[in-house]
Amino acid sequence: MKRVLSILLCLMLCIPAAAAFAEESSAVAQGFGGEVRVTVSIQNGKIISVTATGENETPGVGSRAIEQLPKMILAAQSADIDALSGCTVSSNAVLKAAKEAIAAASGTETAAAQVIMTPGTYTGRGAGYGIIGQLALDVTVDETSIVSITVNDPNRETANIFQAAVDLLIPRIVGNQSLSVDAVCGATSSSNGIKAAVADALTQALSAAGTDASALDNFYKPIEKNAAAHETINVDVVVVGMGAAGCAAAMSVAEEQAANGTEVSVLAIEQAGLYGGTSSLTGSPMGVNPTEYKTEYNGGEDYVDAEAFRQDWYAYADGDAKTEMIDLFIDNSGDTIDWLVYDHGFWFCQPRKEKETEFRVCMDFVFDGKKEKGYEYPRAFGNRVEAVSSYFDQLVADYTALGGRYMLETKGTGYLTDETGSKVTGVRAIGSDGTEYTINAGAVIIATGGFAANKNMMERYVTEPTGVATSWPIFGYTINDGAMIEAAIDDLNAGVYNIDMVPVSHYNSIASIMKDYPVTIISDKLDSRWNYPRTKSLNDVPMSFAIEPDGLWISAQGKRTVNEAAFHVSWKLGANYWSLWGQDTIDTFRENGFPTVTSTRAFGQGGFDANTPIPEMDEILSKCIDMGTLYKASSVEELAGMIGVDTETLVAVIADYNAACESGVDAMGKDAQYLHPITGENLYAFKCINYTYGTDGGLDVDLDLNVLRTDGSKIEGLYATGYDCSGVLYNSNKSYVDYGGSALGWAFTSGRLAGENAVRYIAE
Repeated sequence: MKRVLSILLCLMLCIPAAAAFAEESSAVAQGFGGEVRVTVSIQNGKIISVTATGENETPGVGSRAIEQLPKMILAAQSADIDALSGCTVSSNAVLKAAKEAIAAASGTETAAAQVIMTPGTYTGRGAGYGIIGQLALDVTVDETSIVSITVNDPNRETANIFQAAVDLLIPRIVGNQSLSVDAVCGATSSSNGIKAAVADALTQALSAAGTDASALDNFYKPIEKNAAAHETINVDVVVVGMGAAGCAAAMSVAEEQAANGTEVSVLAIEQAGLYGGTSSLTGSPMGVNPTEYKTEYNGGEDYVDAEAFRQDWYAYADGDAKTEMIDLFIDNSGDTIDWLVYDHGFWFCQPRKEKETEFRVCMDFVFDGKKEKGYEYPRAFGNRVEAVSSYFDQLVADYTALGGRYMLETKGTGYLTDETGSKVTGVRAIGSDGTEYTINAGAVIIATGGFAANKNMMERYVTEPTGVATSWPIFGYTINDGAMIEAAIDDLNAGVYNIDMVPVSHYNSIASIMKDYPVTIISDKLDSRWNYPRTKSLNDVPMSFAIEPDGLWISAQGKRTVNEAAFHVSWKLGANYWSLWGQDTIDTFRENGFPTVTSTRAFGQGGFDANTPIPEMDEILSKCIDMGTLYKASSVEELAGMIGVDTETLVAVIADYNAACESGVDAMGKDAQYLHPITGENLYAFKCINYTYGTDGGLDVDLDLNVLRTDGSKIEGLYATGYDCSGVLYNSNKSYVDYGGSALGWAFTSGRLAGENAVRYIAE
């Protein structure tokens, strides 16, 4: 026994106590999309590991900070390093959290310096939603606090969304003297841009007074939520969501109740800080031969053969949609247009054909850049976003004038049911201040915009054309998390319809947009659609390589399945794809420029000019490699390993493509002018993505828009509209229809009908 104790004692003495254990600590900071957590381990005074997580940071942008900065901190043995270019907000969050974690783990926590600023007004800049340039704010301070914040230059923020952030976020920053206030839901990018700009201005004010930069930490004091508050609300109908479907549903309920002579008792709730949703960013609803409209503008003549249109849609659906729901939409969409125009002050252009269809059913919103000749308009409308926002303002004003109520920044979290669980009797919700709501209602209408922002649901349900389930990056509204759809499925046994189909995708892009080069405004004339001037920048070059039809596009699995020059095809490659190029073509473009201009204005860029030499080509490509959006290899085999595809598959695809380039005949049908072989000393693969507006599939509904269970029975008191149920119209093996305006037209139409049906249900 003594011998054993002696051995143990010897071993203990031989191991230094400090070397036996590592101290670990974590800290959290606010990133671009949400919380960023950094965990640091320190042993013997040395940082031995750094990890960072931030699930809501933008893929390809903020995610770079999550992936790369921990390695850089570990190598530098310090968090006092520069932020990564192009993802400043996410970088600063990682570095701030890392500094706190390092201090805690090493036992060297120190208080921030005292705030002493030189009074005055400072202009701060920060990256918001706008792709090119940064927004600017004028921040006035006294010696110790923020006095006021005003907008200097909104740059290219989306007008209605940015205004919500200005109206809601800025007063909270000033009132709390803190940048830790939550971003305005639905305006996260603009909110973070405002926070970054204020932080920039405060840093200038502190520096002017000679104060240590750590004093800025005093403006990140945490904000306590009002977690204990609770409120009960009783109404006849509650509408969850205030996009097109929700606003139409709420308006319809109020009108029906008023027409019936009953008290208007309807509440609409919206988790964002503004109403309009994705619909306020789009341009055209579908309307089939609106009666009053065609009488006024088309001599009473139909714009389209409704029966031929119906049969064409049936053929597209190929038995996969509910034909009775297609009929419901086609037969009521015209009445919905008349309702919006003649009852609520909307303005639409006459129906047009979408690019590859023969049916005049797509009705563009009127805005100052989209007015038809020969018509008199009552007012200025502004650009498209401003005009559409004004239409929603009118609809909501009409709604409240009848007695309807609404609450913004209020998120639906689940359902209330009767004792049997068979009937929905209301919803649970939570406000931005932490207040919990019990909303009792005779009927519930959900209009939450689908589930594209719910990564788990996307991976659970949506299968790409490539056979892989994955989430898709979102263009526009990023809060449609499908919480009420998921709750209906999991808690109410709701059935789904075509929930697995590909989401609505109209735009493709380079995975991470370059912002390194200056931007030149080459036209004083604003683009009337987006209110952007025509610009030129070397930042556009990587985007051009991603979407130019001259490239070879392959899926994440290495397969070529599309004619790159065809209309609306990139979605077939899935959420992520690669654009391949050879050194010979790169050299040609360096000397002669791109043969065509591919517009990228949806992302705030103008498209690089055609036939313009690019002497900076090698520098740009090097930056792309550093950003993780480009891989360069000297052989097909090496490239396959870099981008994670099967070598034999990639070898065969490139060989087939090069043969097509040589013969001028492509099996996919691409015209010879776009065929450039993948040849030369090096091969290049640009990492690309397809953006989505929202999901197509959703809950199963009947002709009343009543949600159905998996066995086909009705869930009494629950209705679904818009993206939440649009799968009933489509084919799960195809994409969104090409007629134009289907999603927005269905949102308005299903919302209007659901409101009428909910009032009827309560009355019965």
